[in-house]
Amino acid sequence: MVIDSHVHVGRNESRWETVRPLLEAVGIDTAVLSADPEAYDLRGDRSLGGDLARSGGPFGLWYVGGDPFGGYRLVDPLLPPSLDDYDGVDWHCWFSDAHDYGSSDEVAIAEARDLLDSLDARRALEGLEAILAAGLPIRLTESLPFTLALIKRFPAGTFIIPHMGLRNGGVSRVLNALAADPRVYFDTSVVEPNEGMVGTVGWERVLLGSDAPSGDPARAARDVRSLNLPAEQIAAILGENAQRVFGRD
Repeated sequence: MVIDSHVHVGRNESRWETVRPLLEAVGIDTAVLSADPEAYDLRGDRSLGGDLARSGGPFGLWYVGGDPFGGYRLVDPLLPPSLDDYDGVDWHCWFSDAHDYGSSDEVAIAEARDLLDSLDARRALEGLEAILAAGLPIRLTESLPFTLALIKRFPAGTFIIPHMGLRNGGVSRVLNALAADPRVYFDTSVVEPNEGMVGTVGWERVLLGSDAPSGDPARAARDVRSLNLPAEQIAAILGENAQRVFGRD
């Protein structure tokens, strides 16, 4: 099964009924679905992944955070009535004001640690604890300081870093910082993966992703299939790794 592990859908825009044929046309069988942070009705769309999830796919993520482009954050409810309805959580810029393409520094990293120890962060951290206690993986989009601090704080968690780290602090910085942590996976959405990226973290921890509908599923699938890697490693990136991460072996 070929799985696009990074697809956004909405109830009114980018409906799954519209996006699914685009994936199937390029040999993608199913997808991991979450709300689009730029959607007109982000609040109404955040639970859609769970509503659409089925045992044979698609997979559904609950959406936490906000729109880093519009500058607003979804506060309530932090968690859905039942985490059992979801295959994971899309945690998107709850602590960070915007995407981080590499501007953070050591001072920011220290400040992030201090903020996570503040009373203001307590509710969000309790939410993360509940998510991880339910055994759900978290697709994490935060600035590099918060990305590193949260992964360190929750040593039993499973995390997926989207875009090979592009928006979590830059590809090279993120891959180098987290290459040795087997709990952390990476999806290929937006970036053009190469053998060096895959080799840095290991093919077992890379997932096909397109960021559809803004991203191009055809290009995403073609980029992975074109990697100069053994066929079994390509197959793992195209779907087997996602099946393992989301508990559908």
